[in-house]
Amino acid sequence: ERGDDSHSGARVKEHAVNTLTVLLGADAAFDERVAYDLEWLPRVLPAALLDRHAAVVVAASRFVRRLSEVGAAAESINVDNSTSLIPGGPHARHLVLNDDLFEAMLRRYERCEDVPIRVHLLCALSNAAADPRVQFCMARCQRLLQLLLDEVFN
Repeated sequence: ERGDDSHSGARVKEHAVNTLTVLLGADAAFDERVAYDLEWLPRVLPAALLDRHAAVVVAASRFVRRLSEVGAAAESINVDNSTSLIPGGPHARHLVLNDDLFEAMLRRYERCEDVPIRVHLLCALSNAAADPRVQFCMARCQRLLQLLLDEVFN
């Protein structure tokens, strides 16, 4: 019985994250609210990436990638910052990449054999790499460098 509760909870998480993923990119104000939600993103997204249910992990990795793509697209087409809710304009590519989210992405990447999940995580990091904060996280992470070298040369 307890397993069923866990599975239905995972389905709810998966559905919620998939719904947010689909909505990203349709409305700049929504994108900013999601990208800068300092309550939800830092708390829920790392946990979803490390969830024991594969469907939740897939949904979370897609969400991280989509969030980075929406921000990168806004940056590349020079969105008018005067209408932005956040001073300085929309910067969803930042992914609010705090230490917990960065660590969760690395841990999931290290533990995961699922190629699509690994691709989503690498694309998200690549899309966000223009941000100096992300560059700092990447530069100080010997594990990431080793993972990338192993991927390229194996």
